[in-house]
Amino acid sequence: MSLPAEDTLGIHLGSRAPGDRSPKRGFRRPARTLASTNANLSGLGGRRLALGLSIAALILAAAHFARFLAMLPVYPDRVLPVAAWVVVVLTTCFGFALVRALGARVPEWLFFMLLAYGALGVGFDLAASLFTLRDGVTPTAAAAAGALLIPLAALRRTRAVLFVALGLSVVLTLPAFFSLDAGLDIVTGLAVAASVAYAAIFAVIIIDGFRRMVRFELDLVLVQSTVGTPRTAVGMHASEDLARLDFDAETLLADVAEGRLPLPLPPDAADTAGSLASQLRMRLIEGRTDTWLRHAVAESEFLTDSVIIEDRGGLAGLFSARQRDALLLAIWLLVGERARSSATPIRIEIGPRGPRTARSHSNMVDFPLFITASGVPHRRIDPATWEAINVVGPHTESRDAGVLRIEVACSVDSPAGSPGIGAAR
Repeated sequence: MSLPAEDTLGIHLGSRAPGDRSPKRGFRRPARTLASTNANLSGLGGRRLALGLSIAALILAAAHFARFLAMLPVYPDRVLPVAAWVVVVLTTCFGFALVRALGARVPEWLFFMLLAYGALGVGFDLAASLFTLRDGVTPTAAAAAGALLIPLAALRRTRAVLFVALGLSVVLTLPAFFSLDAGLDIVTGLAVAASVAYAAIFAVIIIDGFRRMVRFELDLVLVQSTVGTPRTAVGMHASEDLARLDFDAETLLADVAEGRLPLPLPPDAADTAGSLASQLRMRLIEGRTDTWLRHAVAESEFLTDSVIIEDRGGLAGLFSARQRDALLLAIWLLVGERARSSATPIRIEIGPRGPRTARSHSNMVDFPLFITASGVPHRRIDPATWEAINVVGPHTESRDAGVLRIEVACSVDSPAGSPGIGAAR
């Protein structure tokens, strides 16, 4: 079974990565943003992260090699440990050259080939040190091979590399079990085995944290493109669906015009035509209240399953570009501060439009905006969240049974003659 291709950030675009708490499994990235993401991933620091981890791995491997040189006179047979180091060094150089040739990618065939050659070196090293722990001899080439797995974790999925490192750590405990009379040297042997697991776990924590940060920030940048759209506009998902429907409709009409389909239409062709008409009507109806905010949530991998928008009048489309940007940032920050155990989405309710008063300006539209969020501790809310909300409008906040409720008094310029204002009354 083939696995999905990955980039240097280990991102499966359009799917959910392990450890992500909010993205929806069925989320599909719009094709245009997917192409933009693929075009800019090399500049997001993934390769620099891999380079830094490679340097750290080489330092660890050099420390194990220095220990090997110190223990060389103690080995009863020097052929196997020397052969182990030769295999590990050649495998490292060979793998480095191939990874560079493949554009900093590690496909499945290369990964398993490197593991096979590395296992050969580990076998040689274990055969040389299996019964020599009482003499102070511990595996060195095998431990170095474990350290050299770290750069691979930066270039592909961390889970596979972590499992291999943990398995190698367990294997490296064998000399301790075969030399129970080695005294304190057993502790040294177990420490060498544990060092492989610790290094891998530490590297995976760094890599996963970096990838999560990049995914989060990249998603925000991509959905911020919705801020500049008109009041009611077709989103990227909808435009792709409309393009598909248009193509299917043109194909059906062309078949009729060229005589490939008779009139009246056969039952299956009639069902297809009816389905196309229904889908087009649904898209037209949805477009009346589909504002930039709905598109931002729908096209965001992190917001689509964590935020519910209720805006029957399409009033979010009246916000200025500054208010839109601030509201999107506030929602983003609140989603990021939610407790991991919280399964209740943040609810955004906009409207209805308030009654006109004597103080109301004729060229302004006033309406409330309510943000209801559970699982958001007040002390963890970033001050930038309140600053962003204040840009949208003056606000009041309350908390009841752990649920934070924010009411924002919004005042926006009235688009003279704009359709749909009456619907918000």
